[in-house]
Amino acid sequence: MPAAFPLDRQLSYGELLDRLSRHAKRLSAIQAMRLPQPGAAGYILAKDNIGTDEFPTTAGSFALRALKVPDADCIGQLKRAGYDVFGKTTMSELAGFVTTNPLSQGYSELGGRGINPHGDFPCGGSSSGSAIAVAAGLCDAALGTETRGSLMEPGLKCGVRAFKPTRGLISCSRVVPLSHSFDTVGIIARSTALIARLFSCVMDSRDSAQEPPAFPGTASQPPRIALIRDESLADSGATAAARALRELARRGQIILTEVAVPPLVHDYRIISSLDIAHDMTEFLGRYGNSGMPSTFSDLVRCYRDRPASHPYGMDRLEDALAMPRMADDVLQDLVRRNVSAARALIAETLEKSGTQFLASPTFLDWWAIAGAPSITVPLGHEADGRPSGFMLGGAAGTDWDLLSASLLIEELVQDRVPVF
Repeated sequence: MPAAFPLDRQLSYGELLDRLSRHAKRLSAIQAMRLPQPGAAGYILAKDNIGTDEFPTTAGSFALRALKVPDADCIGQLKRAGYDVFGKTTMSELAGFVTTNPLSQGYSELGGRGINPHGDFPCGGSSSGSAIAVAAGLCDAALGTETRGSLMEPGLKCGVRAFKPTRGLISCSRVVPLSHSFDTVGIIARSTALIARLFSCVMDSRDSAQEPPAFPGTASQPPRIALIRDESLADSGATAAARALRELARRGQIILTEVAVPPLVHDYRIISSLDIAHDMTEFLGRYGNSGMPSTFSDLVRCYRDRPASHPYGMDRLEDALAMPRMADDVLQDLVRRNVSAARALIAETLEKSGTQFLASPTFLDWWAIAGAPSITVPLGHEADGRPSGFMLGGAAGTDWDLLSASLLIEELVQDRVPVF
């Protein structure tokens, strides 16, 4: 595991350059970069579906290899705050929307397969390059996106902190879309405190209801957490992270309840398929260049013309193209019902368990569908060396409370010895 970098240490500029030169190419984490500039407030990489003036925004797709998109709102905000956005990370092609085959290594034609710095383990997708880069010490933090698990999965698998805020708090302007109903920009970093600083920078200024509070908040009592036992995953409570949470509870540092829940039933496939057909056509019409596909249908045809370039198939694209259209008001109602059901499930589980937050040692899509905040919290490793951690989630709008709880747990397990 020589490529992993300790999360409790800050990179120096010299260490950053050294790690970039030794590890960046081998780990397949960076799609394009220039040398970082000395003296910046911090060194940031951006997922390759987030617009940047300096680099193409390919979304990992050969068909979009020449796409130039101006700085996304979040990129401009980071630059104005003194951060150096010096490159783009690899990602699952089209944010995982090419095939339904599970691509645990974050495959794309342009970026290949990502390599988990901790060993021969899956790295997740679609923000795989961003999570790998943070875990390997190739940057201080990286931006990613999530539609359904694209931040949480690589955060858990690469052992880093990945934060998905309440949907809408970070603008998705000039980000290659998958589904405007579910897309969210998020942050992957080596510490919760850095996530909080970056979140303060990139929050959409038009949302005045979520002004950053003084951080970290002072907790008068231990946080109350419910550990979710997914009925479809028999071993979900047997991970090192679950054992660590129980140990923190035994010490009285958190209050822990365990609850079993059924899977969330939703219409993500239908909604995202209808969204991408509309959203990608609109996006390509605005930012596309001559010689590139100008509609979602054109994009699918580009893939059909090069079958050898997508070895895992393209059934997800074909499925979306064939999906029967819905009237806008009918689709909007379907989205509202899905979001409401997911938010209700979160609220009911919190109320039933008498807790503030919900934890899961495996990925759950409740927060992706609900548009509510979640964060991955790394807690050591399993016996075989793979990272162990859990998702921590709250109700919509509780972003800062969630970050405060994550920071507290981070501080409690800093020694990382007796808990595991």
